[in-house]
Amino acid sequence: IRDRDVTGVQTCALPISLGWQVKTAWRPETSRIEIDISDRNGQPLDRARVTIEFVRPAEKRASISVALGVVGPARFAGYVDLPARGNWDLDIVIESDGQRYAATRRMFLK
Repeated sequence: IRDRDVTGVQTCALPISLGWQVKTAWRPETSRIEIDISDRNGQPLDRARVTIEFVRPAEKRASISVALGVVGPARFAGYVDLPARGNWDLDIVIESDGQRYAATRRMFLK
């Protein structure tokens, strides 16, 4: 699944069999990335483990891993100073109760 244009809050519908919902929010003024995860009933997916990496699609440079902390019920957040403006891919991996989901979202840093 590729969901492009992460500017502000975006929602990505995961496979129906999982029923998870993922919301990402990029806060450029604070360099903060936030990810909220809920189950098919809209309840927080508290046992989730989330990892993210920023990848520059136009250049061959190392990806940037971001350490995420739990900041609320099923809300994860971290900070990253991206070294260049332009397009970035945000690779998200979520694992919970033996299920795994991976997605890439494109964002544009002005």
